[in-house]
Amino acid sequence: MENDTATHSNPVWGDRANFLIKARLAQIIDEKTATSTKWEQLWCKQVSANQFEICCIPFFVYDLCLADVVETGLEGESRYVLQKVIRPSNHYCFRVWFGGSSKQQSREDVAAFISRLGCLLEWSSTHLLAIDASSDNQAQALATYLIQQEEKGSLVYETGRNS
Repeated sequence: MENDTATHSNPVWGDRANFLIKARLAQIIDEKTATSTKWEQLWCKQVSANQFEICCIPFFVYDLCLADVVETGLEGESRYVLQKVIRPSNHYCFRVWFGGSSKQQSREDVAAFISRLGCLLEWSSTHLLAIDASSDNQAQALATYLIQQEEKGSLVYETGRNS
C-alpha cells in the first residue's frame, strides 16, 4: 500500500470508470495512540451525485463486489467515501494469496484456469489476485477449484464476504 491507500493499476472495467472513490479498510492505533487510517481506492462509474457502480474487484474491502452500486458521503475532508452498498450486483468476490513460496508457473496455471471458468481477474501484486464470479454456478465451480488448490498448498484463498 502506498501512502496508506491500496490502488488498482488495471481495473477490470477501467474503460467504464469515470470516478475514483475510497473505502476505509481499518482504523489502527499506533504505539503513540495516534490513529492511522488505511484505504482502498476504487474505480467507479458515477450514476448520480453520490452513487457509483464499482468497476474494479476489491482487493481488501469486504462485502463489496464488482458492479455493486454504492453510496458515498463526506468523512473528514474526504467527500467521496464509501458509506454503503445500495444495490448489490449478486457477483462474488474471491481473493487468492500465493505467498512467497509459490512458483510463477503455479500462479499462471491458476489464473489460466480461473479465466477459462469465465471469471474476471485483477492482480494487486505478484502474490495477491482478486477474482470476480458473476453467477452462482461460476462461484461454486471457482470455490471448488480454490479449495482443491489450497489443499495442495498452492495458495490460500478467501471470499470477499464477511456478512
